[in-house]
Amino acid sequence: MSNSALTAALLLALSIAGATSAQAQTGDYCNRPWPIVIPSGDAVGKDELLKIQRDVKKYMEGGDAYLACLKREEELVPEDPYNPNSAAEQEAIRARKHNAMIDEMELVAARFNAAVEAHKAANEGS
Repeated sequence: MSNSALTAALLLALSIAGATSAQAQTGDYCNRPWPIVIPSGDAVGKDELLKIQRDVKKYMEGGDAYLACLKREEELVPEDPYNPNSAAEQEAIRARKHNAMIDEMELVAARFNAAVEAHKAANEGS
């Protein structure tokens, strides 16, 4: 192999490694929290409802961390000079991930609030 071919191969390997390293620093490694299951509030006691409340709070904190990670990813990802549409494509993916997380967080909050109301209604006379 000639020196110029060896140099070209080495430069190609380094650019691939650099791209992989940049990807490792981005939100490809953002961890989305697992959604939690919220039982009907009329079927659980007060202690169980308080445990669910702690779980919901932890889930919401995880969701906020995931959203912050996506935001950091947006700031870290360099533009790809070989694919000018890459930045727009990555932004669209991040926007879908962000919106899905927000929707899921709102759903978890609504389900928890419904469970609290059901618990109150079931235990009104107690």
